[in-house]
Amino acid sequence: VPHLGGDLFRALSLLPGITANDVSARFSIHGGRRDEVAVLLDGQELYDTFHLKDYDGALSAVPAKDLGRAKLTTGALDASYGDRMGGALDLTTIQPTATRRTLFGLSSVDALVQGSGALPNDRGSWLASGRRGFLDLAGRAIGSENPALWDLLGKLELRLGENLIIPLNGARL
Repeated sequence: VPHLGGDLFRALSLLPGITANDVSARFSIHGGRRDEVAVLLDGQELYDTFHLKDYDGALSAVPAKDLGRAKLTTGALDASYGDRMGGALDLTTIQPTATRRTLFGLSSVDALVQGSGALPNDRGSWLASGRRGFLDLAGRAIGSENPALWDLLGKLELRLGENLIIPLNGARL
């Protein structure tokens, strides 16, 4: 579904029971507050997952190109989601390919560079992604606004044995 900046969070507002305004990527479920939705990335809960806070969180901090799966749960949640009552958005990053892969993306909102591949001797895999927004350039052209956005994401999976994989994830969102 086409959406501003390739933002998955903006596309969610098209689902039944999900509401959002035209300016923000923040959404609510079944009329609840927007902060009642848990957002998890590879099992880790993310807090305040939006860029451009002065503009009501206009874009999410997780690029859709980095995602392999998104599962939205609405309604009753179990205790593992803590005090979130509206729902949960469980995001999983893409699985790195066996061969080295590089992706360059350019949109009207941002530029993205992503790389992935396997470690030597089948010792694991890696994924790295960086995104930089262009909105600050437009802001300088029309006035004193400076709506900057950028984020980095890294994932390393080390295979230590037949059934032992240690995942290392890091992000600057």
